[in-house]
Amino acid sequence: MAAAAAYRDGQFCKAEDLYTEALASAVDAESRASALVSRAQCRLKLQHFEDALEDASAARAIAPENPKAWYRLGMANASLSRLEEAEGALKEALRLRPTDEAVASALTSVRRRLQEAEGRYAWLEVYEKYFQTGTLAVAKAKQKQQSDAQQLEQLDQLPEGEDFAIASLDVEPYVGPACA
Repeated sequence: MAAAAAYRDGQFCKAEDLYTEALASAVDAESRASALVSRAQCRLKLQHFEDALEDASAARAIAPENPKAWYRLGMANASLSRLEEAEGALKEALRLRPTDEAVASALTSVRRRLQEAEGRYAWLEVYEKYFQTGTLAVAKAKQKQQSDAQQLEQLDQLPEGEDFAIASLDVEPYVGPACA
């Protein structure tokens, strides 16, 4: 298949176009799901994560027992930092294909990111656990927590949205390689 060859050659834009053509000419649900899963992978490579998420979601709706659809859904969500959704999708992919090392590795990575995210907000808990008798350590933890809260308050006072952050940096957002 030409689309698969283009993908193997690293021509992700071309492969995406060819999978779009395959999707348009798909005669059954299985072919449609397969084209969507493959196009989602191209879009992940192109860093078009929202588009990849749409394709993976559509593939999952058509073929809920397709482990690749769940895997792509998990990877797209992880790329968008939607970690809880990514974890759920990857768990389902692993349930459908329990020996797939790529899925297991991705799930481990997402779980690690979730733990790190949770850990950012638990400094006091960490200090109290490891320095239960050290009142100085607890005092420092409380001070750190107050400092973090003050920084969050300052952030809340800034205008919202990615556009503000990008404008303040005077840079253009990176949207991945452009396809012709």
